Amino acid sequence: MSEIEPLAKGKRYRIFRRILAPGARLKREHHMHRSETLIVVSGTMSIILNNLPLTKFENESIHIPATVDHEIGNPGRIPAEIVEIWYGSYLGEDDAVR
Repeated sequence: MSEIEPLAKGKRYRIFRRILAPGARLKREHHMHRSETLIVVSGTMSIILNNLPLTKFENESIHIPATVDHEIGNPGRIPAEIVEIWYGSYLGEDDAVR
Protein backbone atom coordinates (compact mmCIF):
# COMPACT_ATOMS: atom_id res chain seq x y z
CA MET A 1 0.00 0.00 0.00
CA SER A 2 1.12 3.52 -0.77
CA GLU A 3 -0.30 6.86 0.36
CA ILE A 4 0.63 10.15 -1.27
CA GLU A 5 -0.01 13.66 0.04
CA PRO A 6 0.61 16.84 -1.98
CA LEU A 7 2.72 19.39 -0.10
CA ALA A 8 3.50 22.19 -2.57
CA LYS A 9 3.30 23.06 -6.25
CA GLY A 10 4.50 25.63 -8.70
CA LYS A 11 4.45 25.99 -12.46
CA ARG A 12 7.43 23.60 -12.97
CA TYR A 13 7.55 21.58 -9.73
CA ARG A 14 5.41 19.56 -7.34
CA ILE A 15 6.35 18.17 -3.92
CA PHE A 16 4.69 15.16 -2.30
CA ARG A 17 5.00 13.10 0.88
CA ARG A 18 4.67 9.37 0.17
CA ILE A 19 4.28 6.60 2.73
CA LEU A 20 5.15 3.09 1.51
CA ALA A 21 3.94 0.24 3.69
CA PRO A 22 6.39 -2.58 4.49
CA GLY A 23 6.66 -4.86 1.47
CA ALA A 24 4.89 -2.37 -0.85
CA ARG A 25 6.19 -1.89 -4.38
CA LEU A 26 5.10 0.56 -7.08
CA LYS A 27 4.94 -0.44 -10.75
CA ARG A 28 7.96 0.21 -12.96
CA GLU A 29 7.59 3.45 -14.90
CA HIS A 30 9.35 6.32 -16.61
CA HIS A 31 8.32 9.87 -17.42
CA MET A 32 8.75 11.66 -20.72
CA HIS A 33 8.69 15.26 -19.44
CA ARG A 34 9.66 15.29 -15.78
CA SER A 35 12.56 14.31 -13.57
CA GLU A 36 12.21 13.31 -9.94
CA THR A 37 14.26 13.46 -6.78
CA LEU A 38 13.31 11.06 -3.98
CA ILE A 39 14.44 11.71 -0.41
CA VAL A 40 14.09 9.01 2.26
CA VAL A 41 12.93 10.73 5.46
CA SER A 42 12.55 7.49 7.46
CA GLY A 43 12.70 3.78 6.76
CA THR A 44 14.28 2.14 3.73
CA MET A 45 13.57 2.44 0.01
CA SER A 46 14.59 -0.08 -2.62
CA ILE A 47 14.84 1.24 -6.14
CA ILE A 48 15.53 -0.35 -9.48
CA LEU A 49 17.00 2.33 -11.74
CA ASN A 50 17.57 1.18 -15.36
CA ASN A 51 17.72 -2.45 -14.08
CA LEU A 52 20.30 -1.56 -11.40
CA PRO A 53 19.02 -2.43 -7.88
CA LEU A 54 19.86 0.12 -5.17
CA THR A 55 18.89 0.67 -1.55
CA LYS A 56 18.50 4.09 0.03
CA PHE A 57 18.29 4.70 3.76
CA GLU A 58 17.13 7.55 5.99
CA ASN A 59 18.59 10.93 4.90
CA GLU A 60 19.66 9.62 1.49
CA SER A 61 18.28 10.70 -1.88
CA ILE A 62 18.35 9.78 -5.55
CA HIS A 63 17.82 11.78 -8.74
CA ILE A 64 15.82 10.10 -11.53
CA PRO A 65 16.18 11.85 -14.90
CA ALA A 66 13.26 11.95 -17.35
CA THR A 67 12.92 8.81 -19.54
CA VAL A 68 14.78 6.56 -17.05
CA ASP A 69 12.91 3.40 -15.98
CA HIS A 70 12.48 3.12 -12.22
CA GLU A 71 10.57 1.11 -9.64
CA ILE A 72 10.49 1.82 -5.91
CA GLY A 73 9.54 -0.32 -2.95
CA ASN A 74 9.90 -0.74 0.79
CA PRO A 75 11.92 -3.82 1.76
CA GLY A 76 11.82 -2.90 5.46
CA ARG A 77 9.59 -3.74 8.41
CA ILE A 78 8.41 -0.19 9.10
CA PRO A 79 6.65 2.30 6.79
CA ALA A 80 9.02 4.29 4.57
CA GLU A 81 8.40 8.04 4.41
CA ILE A 82 9.64 9.58 1.17
CA VAL A 83 9.57 13.15 -0.12
CA GLU A 84 9.12 13.23 -3.90
CA ILE A 85 10.04 16.31 -5.89
CA TRP A 86 8.78 16.36 -9.48
CA TYR A 87 10.12 19.01 -11.86
CA GLY A 88 10.00 19.62 -15.57
CA SER A 89 7.97 21.07 -18.41
CA TYR A 90 4.91 18.86 -17.84
CA LEU A 91 3.81 17.43 -14.47
CA GLY A 92 0.55 15.61 -15.25
CA GLU A 93 -0.12 12.11 -13.91
CA ASP A 94 -0.53 10.90 -17.51
CA ASP A 95 3.20 11.48 -18.06
CA ALA A 96 3.90 8.16 -16.30
CA VAL A 97 4.55 5.34 -18.79
CA ARG A 98 4.11 1.96 -17.05
